[in-house]
Amino acid sequence: MGKPHEYAPIEWLELTENKISLSSLSGMDESSSESKGAISIISYFAEWCPNCHYEAEQIPKLYEEFSPSGLGMTLVMDYAPKEASRAFTQLYGLNMNWVLGELNEKDEEKRNNTLFYNFRKSLNDSRRWGTPFHIIIKDGNMDYIGIVKGEFICEEIRSFLNTYL
Repeated sequence: MGKPHEYAPIEWLELTENKISLSSLSGMDESSSESKGAISIISYFAEWCPNCHYEAEQIPKLYEEFSPSGLGMTLVMDYAPKEASRAFTQLYGLNMNWVLGELNEKDEEKRNNTLFYNFRKSLNDSRRWGTPFHIIIKDGNMDYIGIVKGEFICEEIRSFLNTYL
């Protein structure tokens, strides 16, 4: 790939009323159908994003290892046409639920008007496109969430999942 990794720690935060509603983001409907007491991760990817390709190599391993214990995962494929997104998920064996995001093209002007972009900006995510981006929900509580502005730090996410599942 040639691009450096974009590892980022889990940041835990309480959502306040002045933040964009988490439930309005793509992928949240699928997450809310997950069972209570489990961990849900909603991951935002773009098929053309080098760091998403790096992350897509790790996600199936996490899902396979922890889904029997209650991990639910949803991928939100954004900024690309449906066919390209489908090819990406098939290439990496991403067999969990996936949905299309708000934007099916790489268009900066349109991106600036999406809920996902504005949500990221409200959380001080300074990256241009903001993928990969992960939202971690414990026990169905969407008022206190974990976010990862980049790729998971493998040891950190595994430790978290081992502790809570």
